[in-house]
Amino acid sequence: MIPEKLQIPLGAFLVVAIILIGTFVSPTSADNNFKNRGISIAGLVVFYIVLYITSANRKKIVWRTVLVGLLCQYILALFVLRTGVGYNIFNFISFLARYGSR
Repeated sequence: MIPEKLQIPLGAFLVVAIILIGTFVSPTSADNNFKNRGISIAGLVVFYIVLYITSANRKKIVWRTVLVGLLCQYILALFVLRTGVGYNIFNFISFLARYGSR
């Protein structure tokens, strides 16, 4: 199928493409415009670059895990922020965390 040397670069390209498409396709509003979305994406890129630069042993980074984690986090964020069901689920969890232990 896909050669082993190309799996991580193609996976990274796919994850970046999914994030960019998901970020810039949805409708905009006054507070949620393309400029603010671009700033958020740039912040994410800077964050990962800083983590990479400050890594003690860059060769031990498991990029497959990083990419899968980033994609899962993005999908979860879309679920929570773009759907009423996701918002309600996490709002309920937040309610339990705040008032459930009393």
